Amino acid sequence: MRTPKNISFDFTRKTNIAKCLLLRGEDQQRLFHHARQVRDGIFSGRIEARSVIEYANVCRQACNYCGMNRRSKIKRYILNDNEFITQIRRLYETGRRVVLIQTGENTSISFFEKLHNILKQAKNRYPGLVLTGSFGNLSEEQYKSLRDIGIDRYLLKFETSNPRLYKKIKPSDTLKNRLKHIYTLKKTGFSVSSGNITGLPGQTLESLVQDLGLLRSLDLPMGSTSIFIPNDLSNYAGQPPGDIDTALNFMAILRIMNPAMLIPSTSSLELVKVNGQLLGLMAGANTVTFHDATPKNKERYYLIYQTNRYKPKDCLFKMAKKAGLTVSASSLLRVKQEDTIFYKLIQGNMGSKLPAVYFEGRRYTYRDLYRLTLKCCSFLKDRKIEEGQTLLLLFFDSIEFIVVFLSCLRLGIIVIPVDPQISKDEWDSIVSETGPERILASGSICDKFKDKRLLKIADDESPGYFFSLLKGKTEYTVIHGVDNNNPAVILYTSGTTGKPKGVVHTYKDLFVDNFPRTVLKMTRGDRVFSCSRMHTSFGLGNSFLFPFHAGSGVILSRNIPNAFSLRKILALRPTLFFAVPSFYDFLLRHGGSLGGCFKSVRLFVTSGEKLNEDIFLRWKSGYTAALLECFGSSEMCHPFISNIPGRQKAGSCGKPVEGFSVKFSRGGRLFYAGPSLFAGYWHDNGLTRSRLFDGWFRSDDIGSMDAQGYVFLKGRDNLVYKAGGKWVSILDVENKLNKCALIKGIAAVKTEKGLDVHICLKRGVKLDGAEEKIRGYCSRNLRIHELPGRIHFVNAIPRTRSGKIYRRKLENGNEA
Repeated sequence: MRTPKNISFDFTRKTNIAKCLLLRGEDQQRLFHHARQVRDGIFSGRIEARSVIEYANVCRQACNYCGMNRRSKIKRYILNDNEFITQIRRLYETGRRVVLIQTGENTSISFFEKLHNILKQAKNRYPGLVLTGSFGNLSEEQYKSLRDIGIDRYLLKFETSNPRLYKKIKPSDTLKNRLKHIYTLKKTGFSVSSGNITGLPGQTLESLVQDLGLLRSLDLPMGSTSIFIPNDLSNYAGQPPGDIDTALNFMAILRIMNPAMLIPSTSSLELVKVNGQLLGLMAGANTVTFHDATPKNKERYYLIYQTNRYKPKDCLFKMAKKAGLTVSASSLLRVKQEDTIFYKLIQGNMGSKLPAVYFEGRRYTYRDLYRLTLKCCSFLKDRKIEEGQTLLLLFFDSIEFIVVFLSCLRLGIIVIPVDPQISKDEWDSIVSETGPERILASGSICDKFKDKRLLKIADDESPGYFFSLLKGKTEYTVIHGVDNNNPAVILYTSGTTGKPKGVVHTYKDLFVDNFPRTVLKMTRGDRVFSCSRMHTSFGLGNSFLFPFHAGSGVILSRNIPNAFSLRKILALRPTLFFAVPSFYDFLLRHGGSLGGCFKSVRLFVTSGEKLNEDIFLRWKSGYTAALLECFGSSEMCHPFISNIPGRQKAGSCGKPVEGFSVKFSRGGRLFYAGPSLFAGYWHDNGLTRSRLFDGWFRSDDIGSMDAQGYVFLKGRDNLVYKAGGKWVSILDVENKLNKCALIKGIAAVKTEKGLDVHICLKRGVKLDGAEEKIRGYCSRNLRIHELPGRIHFVNAIPRTRSGKIYRRKLENGNEA
């Protein structure tokens, strides 16, 4: 569409702003059309939905336009804790994650403490909840305490940029003081929203132009305008309301001046004109507000505008559909490039000339990864894979995996990495549960399963096919960082003892680097190799997040190495080596010829299952570099208990990592908390509620902590049982039996008839008489309540693809 004559949408000039504020008719529609184009180019037709809880109407300010000013005779209220949490729970369970909490301005210490405590409770109970505070001018200490408990956003309007007009509408404050608070909020780390009121008595066109200029200079992620509406309880009762066309033009200009800004279509538009909020969306707004979360017996007393409450003609979802938009379930807030996880992992390391990835004879620098990722972003955009959608990823560990994963982080796509050796039952369960828009996979997966969403993006043998897809693609550079509270990745638990669960982690979880930074002391000079695969939380940290946080290099192998391929990997001289305990047991038994190849490794790390004391002691006597046991979980996406090099304790997985906390219940159940704790189980609020308690995760692990702070885990609750009034750890029984000279491998399972042990004998050991000899060993080395019931001899101990004992298979009676 053409731009009207003598009108420019270049708003660096004040004269153009003033002219566009006055547009009407066709020229106004052209302005709106341009604003929508700008918005949709960044937000792809999506708008954010937020809900409002009006917590209290007690206010110390004397705003002349507000029906709740301190001189008003309105009935005052403060929600009790139960009322507030009930509303938060209802919103959360219906999928609403962005909530605005409004109060009058009240700096009373007792009020703030009450507010602070209930907000902290809400954040702890409902992970992934994005809270916006609208509490007026507070002290810097109060702002900091709100930020510390995870309040992410703050709404503080400046109302007008004209100091005289400001003093007229708000005699109890000054514009200078208000702006000082806005700058303090920014410095404290809030995503700040501010804006003006259009149509105030005494407001001029020049003042509105100044308002837009101030909003641009403040450089905020959120901005707004609301229309002045005279309140019968205020000093401005009887004044005419503001002009809706001017407000809509202001909104459209604000959008064009600030393309990535969140701009609400406010309820004041609807109060002035039927379908006013729809007009706001057509003028470039991209946020709508649900006014249904304040208890009914309180909402009639929260009266900024007028005594009749806001009620839109259409429901907000219907309104969005009329505007050709879709309502997003997650936050649409944009963060600056330097605040994105992509910048932290890749762009922040591009100055380094050291390789980032060693893969199949080729080295890739961080700059190589940057360029490949931007091309891959174009590839994904061409296939209509957009922000907020779920993408199933089935690749072997490879350069393709890393580039696609980074591209998803860059575009705000929720990535679900899954084992490429997935079974048919696992496939059916995960695909049904996550409902991905697309499934990107290597060739063997595409041959194995039939699904119209499947897209082959890699070969199983080399990255050539993947690179051919990216050849000729332009680098997609116009990307805005998404809110770090949004879901980034869904990791599936191993399912060794039950059905795999989808664990949701947000972008902020991926920033956590306490373990590699404080325990491993990882640096740019390190070169990392992990036997654990990247579809697991342990492998994702080892081969991707941890080395990229440190600017290190990572060695990739499509498959878990065998004795032959391990030589190739060790030839690249890794300095950090990660594997599950069974792999180290394999090295101790069969890796004698490889001993000299490990000279470059400064630290061996293990997790995934309990490290047998026997393996620890044998390793200590056979290898120079320490074998370090740590403990993590899919729910934490990060090792949070670990031994420290030089301070390992046999049988212990270590002490809590800096920044993380652990505690044990009276029954010995492990609870833990920390900065990377998950946001919940995918589409399972019931299970999430049963596991999360005020910021603590209730695990299935049983254990204890000694006086020095070392943690000893007996195993999960299904690996611990009582016999003869004594607690028995199945893992301890396995550890003791592993020392028997006849046994190559063992797995114990608790059944209704007692403890069943499944034993794989060493080569050359005859089956005849073996049970009698093993029972004799048990009587000499086990306590009476640890003695096994039935003994089964098997050819091999069943293990998951990650190397853990597959106990569920044994419990179901399926022996190897």
